[in-house]
Amino acid sequence: MKVRFLLAGALALMVLALPPVSASATPAFSLRVEAPGQLLDPGTQYATRSPIGALRGETLPSGSCARGSGSIPLAGRNALGLLASAANANKALQPMWVVEDSFGRRVCRIAAHSETDTPFTGWLYRLNHVAPPTSAELAQVGKGDEVLWAFADFGVGTNTGDELVLLAPPRTIPGLLEVTVQAISFDGVVRAPRSGPPARTTRRRFSARARWTGSARLAGARRARR
Repeated sequence: MKVRFLLAGALALMVLALPPVSASATPAFSLRVEAPGQLLDPGTQYATRSPIGALRGETLPSGSCARGSGSIPLAGRNALGLLASAANANKALQPMWVVEDSFGRRVCRIAAHSETDTPFTGWLYRLNHVAPPTSAELAQVGKGDEVLWAFADFGVGTNTGDELVLLAPPRTIPGLLEVTVQAISFDGVVRAPRSGPPARTTRRRFSARARWTGSARLAGARRARR
């Protein structure tokens, strides 16, 4: 069985900037969850509590993930506890299973996406666009932090590259929309612009197409309600 390291490689993802939220008595933290070809959570503010329970998973001899018995109590204000809080509130993230072994605790399944050894797949996370050198349980979250979880498939290279970030105004109107595109490596370094194939993104009622050149001007049209 292959030894699993949660921080191996980087992620090829597209993240849309969210408008800031007003402060409240109960802190809330931003979470986005992506699987290949599927956005499980577009970026939602979740409040956490401690402890928070997560369903226990176990690794089978084949390297796949299965449901274990009972649950695992987690502290709330870290990247793993935030995900557990979100899974308790958002059915799109269920089931969420956490494996506990000699290397610590890690996510082995979210929704229909479970880690495997062949091909080598698993859930990776980033905190403020950086892959921390610690497990998610040790990555503390604070005010203004953004957490991204993504399912990576190293067999085909899905979600194993740079993170693409679109920087746009928090409020837009139909018409011309200008955004800046950044490619951020796993260690948080913003890479220089480069040419590449078009990337398509959909944000609420806006649909746009852009080529990765560092910045772009996108024409967005508001869809009529039916």
